[in-house]
Amino acid sequence: MKKFFKEFGKFISKGNVIDLAVGIIIGTAFQAIVKSLVNDVIMPVIGVIAKFNLQDAYAVLVPEVADSTGAVVQAAVLLRYGAFIQSIIDFLIIGFTIFVTIKIITGAKKRFVKGQIRALKKLRKKHPEFFEKEDSLGNTQYNELKNNYPEFFKDEKTLEKPVIVEEKKPTTEELLTEIVGILKKEEPVK
Repeated sequence: MKKFFKEFGKFISKGNVIDLAVGIIIGTAFQAIVKSLVNDVIMPVIGVIAKFNLQDAYAVLVPEVADSTGAVVQAAVLLRYGAFIQSIIDFLIIGFTIFVTIKIITGAKKRFVKGQIRALKKLRKKHPEFFEKEDSLGNTQYNELKNNYPEFFKDEKTLEKPVIVEEKKPTTEELLTEIVGILKKEEPVK
């Protein structure tokens, strides 16, 4: 049982669960705002235009039944299509607002990432030594951005690291042979 609660504690403390909880709370508050917008602003305007309160619109499916004294024996069955239309308007407003919000956030994130990539590319040109080692901070961030956003790296030519050819150091024997050869070619001084 102790293991179960330990795993549950790890699950709850993960960022995704907390993000989800925050999202639900904000969503509930946002729904209240949209409901007020529809009930208190949009529906009254529609009511003025239509000359009746659409929110209270209904159709009687089965009329109420009253006895001889006028007391209601069976209540009327009503089809409340006005409340349904109001719910559709709520849904459309919430959906549109979420769509616009996501578009704005996605656009801002793209602009931020483009700026970050531009800065890294400039730094890579000016200071290639920061990117020489595979596990360097600059190289790690550069490769991470390149993997996550390949569309921003389409125009990039692969930078090949210059091949450094180490010259073979001549042995002592080879040096002596070269010196003797040079001395033999020299003309004697007169």
